[in-house]
Amino acid sequence: AERVSAARFRYRGKVEGANTPALEGVPTMDCQNNLYWVSPRSYDKTLSTIYRGTFAQGRVTNVELVEGVSRKTAGIVNFDVEVSPSGNELYIVDGLFNALGGPNSADIAYAVRANSGFRRPEDASSLFAKINTSALEYAMAISHDGLELFFTRMSGALFWRKLTIEHSVRASTTAQWEPSRPIASIDGFVEGPTITADGKTLYFHKKVDGMFRLFMVTRP
Repeated sequence: AERVSAARFRYRGKVEGANTPALEGVPTMDCQNNLYWVSPRSYDKTLSTIYRGTFAQGRVTNVELVEGVSRKTAGIVNFDVEVSPSGNELYIVDGLFNALGGPNSADIAYAVRANSGFRRPEDASSLFAKINTSALEYAMAISHDGLELFFTRMSGALFWRKLTIEHSVRASTTAQWEPSRPIASIDGFVEGPTITADGKTLYFHKKVDGMFRLFMVTRP
């Protein structure tokens, strides 16, 4: 889709070169037009789900699996990905699945560019220690300056599930993320925030009357 205005986009169709009979989702792109997304197309063989390619004019070329992200453990699935504007950092989710489905747990993780792939820093888990909980944390969005993180938190179970769009900040791009707070103006069955480059508009989707619709909130 192409932006017409802050509240209007023009749908241009499926992205050529990215789709397969498997499930493709959560696309994210850096400032160099490198598109990253999740696909389980080769999980049975590689235990990996993060792919990337070069986006131009509605098409993706040079599609490849991103190395160095997966924990290479059966049942652990990276089902979300967010790339920083520079393309040097990947924010991912480690989700635990079993034969009955899942995720049974989901935490935000982090990888940095290393040669042609990425690697997880040794202190990566400590950066998210104050925001990863026993609830499910996923669907994250990083601000352009790298100092704000927006994400979805699902708590409770079955009919008592609660979803919130959370907001966390940090003092520098190497500092630990502070405990998050839910965005009070967003409620209901909400997921998948994404923040504009100027940091003033946050988009997300919300389930209304059985359908997922796109919404936005703004700040000065």
